[in-house]
Amino acid sequence: MDKLDAKQQAEVGKMSTERLRMRLAKAGFDKEQVAALNRNDLMSLYAEYSLTPPAGAEGGLAAKYSCMNAEELALRQKELELREKELNMKKAAKEKKLALKGTLRRRIAYIFFGPS
Repeated sequence: MDKLDAKQQAEVGKMSTERLRMRLAKAGFDKEQVAALNRNDLMSLYAEYSLTPPAGAEGGLAAKYSCMNAEELALRQKELELREKELNMKKAAKEKKLALKGTLRRRIAYIFFGPS
């Protein structure tokens, strides 16, 4: 744990014990051995794994999850782009509404008070 930077230590510390077990099991560690570890040992093992994953874990499951993370990142980026477009459309609609409101006020003023 000491080798991780403060941000990484905080992230590992915030993970629940079950999540640590789940991530280590997905990384290829023996489920029974992981289940027998206490929280401190799990955090240390996860920290060690995150610094230098075991050679066997680099292929197979780890590769699958790294691809999944890339896909999730791409999906998240598309969602953010879509959200940004929605906000821009709402902003444009609001500006158009305000412009029409101003035009309407000028027309009403012209009708009642004549040209300025």
